[in-house]
Amino acid sequence: MKLKVFLALMLGIGFFGFSAAADQGSFLQPQEAINLVLSEPLQYVGSFFPRDSESGKIPSCLYRNSKVTVLYDYCTKSESLALGLTIHSNDLSRGNIRMYAEGSGRPVSQLERPEYLRYFWKIIVRPNSKGYRADLSAKEYSDYYEVQSQDQTLGCFIAEVMNYQGTYLNCFNEFEKQLASWGPSANVFWQKPSGEWYQMQKVFRRLVEHRR
Repeated sequence: MKLKVFLALMLGIGFFGFSAAADQGSFLQPQEAINLVLSEPLQYVGSFFPRDSESGKIPSCLYRNSKVTVLYDYCTKSESLALGLTIHSNDLSRGNIRMYAEGSGRPVSQLERPEYLRYFWKIIVRPNSKGYRADLSAKEYSDYYEVQSQDQTLGCFIAEVMNYQGTYLNCFNEFEKQLASWGPSANVFWQKPSGEWYQMQKVFRRLVEHRR
């Protein structure tokens, strides 16, 4: 339980007792989610200022195609050192996957995996929280974001965790049975991300830099 609390704090997840979706299917794999993002052009939906992002001063942008909705953090033309994005499958039973990385001295999009800060490259999959729809406006997603940020459901998670030897990979509670299917390919991707991972970062930077 102590480790779960630590992970929740590290990921910005609250502990307010929302229950997981009863119809949760198999979680999105990292590579699968990226392929869906890259399969079609993304349309800009809108932006908002999350309360937990640098005192609400840095916007997040919402993009969508027919297969996914993506929340892109640090959505500014001046690129941040950190990268955070959340990909929601439009097959709502697949939940959402969040990928987060930080670099030192240069933005993540200019770095290779070995250059990421050790404890700040992490992937988590979770069920969608109550109220999520595939057609949410940016304002509606902003309200949903507040709900999900208080949701305790962790799903599955991979990262290096301080004071834990080796890579920490686990699925929690009712999702433990997904570890066998989600874990191996997630670990391969986490250790050595694909070319599409780097391609996707460049896609989002172009979208942000050319948005008026």
